[in-house]
This record gives sequence, structure tokens and C-alpha cells, in this order.
Amino acid sequence: MTVPRAHRRPVSPRAERELDRCHTADLQEEPDAAAARAAGPAGTRALRLRRAWRCLCDAPDDTVDAEAAPPPGAQLIEPEINLRSEAMHSMSGDTIAATTEAVSRLPSRWGTSRNWSGAVIAARDGKVFRRVSASWTVPVAQQPADHIAARYLPGGSYRCSVWIGLDGYRFFSRSLPQVGTVSQVNAAGQAEYYLWVQWWVRGKWFGEVEIANFDVQAGDEIHAVVQVLKPDDVLFTVRRSRPGVPDALTEIAWQAGVYEGEDGVERPLPTLWDTRERGFAPVEGRHAVFCVERPAVMPPNAEDLHERGIEPDPRTLEHFLLPRLGDTVFRGAKAEMRAPSGRRDTAELRDLTAARRIRMIERLPGPGAGRIATMTSPQGMDAHEFGAPFDRRRLVVKQR
Repeated sequence: MTVPRAHRRPVSPRAERELDRCHTADLQEEPDAAAARAAGPAGTRALRLRRAWRCLCDAPDDTVDAEAAPPPGAQLIEPEINLRSEAMHSMSGDTIAATTEAVSRLPSRWGTSRNWSGAVIAARDGKVFRRVSASWTVPVAQQPADHIAARYLPGGSYRCSVWIGLDGYRFFSRSLPQVGTVSQVNAAGQAEYYLWVQWWVRGKWFGEVEIANFDVQAGDEIHAVVQVLKPDDVLFTVRRSRPGVPDALTEIAWQAGVYEGEDGVERPLPTLWDTRERGFAPVEGRHAVFCVERPAVMPPNAEDLHERGIEPDPRTLEHFLLPRLGDTVFRGAKAEMRAPSGRRDTAELRDLTAARRIRMIERLPGPGAGRIATMTSPQGMDAHEFGAPFDRRRLVVKQR
């Protein structure tokens, strides 16, 4: 691997300037910004903390005041990245071909997948999505009651990822910037949790990027935003809340195709991150996705396959098995559309009202191999499913 296993900033100077420009134009620069920068590193850090907080709060109809200060004691974490090569997050487990007839009898708002469950919102009226956000609680990963030995366990662990992202839903969509958390447990019962980002490109072996110094534990409240600065520049902003501990925020500005090395020199991203020379796909903003997934297992020779131009085949990819999770709940799920020009006065907020729901299914082995079992299923998007008032921004993914 020619990329450093960890370096401090996956942000090039050009991406940082673009980030500053977009915040200035879109969120209106704070009056004391110049004075804060003049105060030195501490002032600049405080300014960036306020900027990250405003990004988390900013939306056309949010009741949270975007001008409010971050919570007392909140910390801005400078991301340290770790390229992991064991998993790839995507919607690669598309509807099983053998179930097409059965799916056609379902309402058009339903679909099925071999590897993910959740909801998809489609853009409309000639607009495109520029932002998607949601909150969730990091699920506890436990071994299933019928857990198997490590040597038979795909990828060596039971793994689930909870994430939000833009695009990647249809076969014609080649790009999917996404941010989420992983909950996994190995055959020995040892659990691991972490925050990750990924800019998936269809047909490429691009793995997840762990934010190594952003501590995540089961039960943490995560609020995440994916915001398009330009089609090749995306900002990921994440807030972690934990009882008795100050909130932690981080932001990762991902400029496709370039990174800043330890020597401060910009150069193309090599191997798994090389999106400029090996098929970078810009963000189109056609779909917003809220997903609970069992990721694909990256083969040990993924880097070699990437160098040789051999594309992943969704039909043959092996997927992790799900741990025992219980219910996963997305709260405040929404996506903002704008005209392609990006003008703020064209902004329109979408909730889950007309979302397409996806069930995760598996084919049962043995006699009657045509049988299908549901592994996870989204609920909470219809008024009759709960006694409480219908919340159009709440999505419950139930594990069966």
C-alpha cells in the first residue's frame, strides 16, 4: 500500500479554500471571522468549530438556530485517517434476479436487496440533492445465537454499517459519497465500532476510510451531514453525543483525486484513492440514501485487481454476515434539493414521505431453494405502523 496508513488531513489546500468559499457564500461568514483568524491557531480552531456546528444545523426549515454557539465543551477533532481494506460499502447487492416477479407484485414503494435495507428519496422537478442528513444511535453488535466458527465466517467478523449518502442507487449512477458507523463483532465475541467515510465509484475497488481518532462506542448518538460543495468536492460533518462527555465534531472535506502528503505537496491519490486517473465519477445528486448494510468483503488481492483494471462483480461479491443488532432508527432524516445552479433561494427540503423502502433478503439453502427470507425491513414510514403520530423523518429498520 503506497498510501500512508494514517496521515492527518485528507484535505488539500485547494479543497480547504473551496470549503471556506462555500461557507462564506452559503452560510454567510461570521462577522468576527477575521478577528478570530488574527487571534492565531486557537481563534482559527474556534472559528472552525462554529463553522462545523452551523453546517450541522443549517437547513431551510430547521428549528435549530444555525447562529447558535456549539454546546459547552464541544471539541473539534482534526481527522486522522486510516485506509481499511477489508470492507467496501455500497448498494452492490441489487435486487435478486429470481425475485423480480415477486417484487413486481409489491407496491412500487418497495424493493429488495441482498445486502442493505433502508430508504431512498429521488430528486424531482429538475432539481438535484446537495445535502443529506440524519441522526442514529450506534447499534450494539452481538454474536447471533447460531454464530459460527471464525474459519467459516466471511471476512472474519459479523459486521453492520449504518450510513447516509448521495447517489449510487441505480445502475446508471456511478458515484456514492457516504459517511457512517460500523458495528462489528468477531468470532471470539470482541466488538469494534468506528466512524468511516467512503467515496464509492461503481466498478472500482475503493474501500472505506476510518477516522481513527474519532472515538465511537455503542450507544453514541451520531448526527451526520453529507454536503456537496462541487461535484468533485464533498464535505462530511459528524457530531457525536455521549452522556457525561463533551460533544465531539469533525469535518472531512474530500476533494476527489488529490491529497496533501506529509511534505505538504499535493499529488494524485494512489491505489485505492486514485479517483482522478481511474474513473472518478462526480456527484449527480439524483438520490439520497439512508442505509443499514452488511458490507462486501474486500478480497486480499483487491489492490492488485484494481491495478489490473478488473472490476468488482456484484453477483460474486461475498458479504459479511449481520450481527445481532435489534432495531436501527434514523431520526431527522432529510435531504435538501436545489436547482443545478445551486442558488439557495431554490432550496427545497424532502422527507421520507415518498421514499422507496428496501428490504434486505436472503435465499434459503437446501430443499425449496427458491424460498426468500427477510433479514431486515424498514418500518415507521406509514401512520398505521405505529400508534404515535406519523413522523416523516423517522425510519426504523427492524432485524428479523
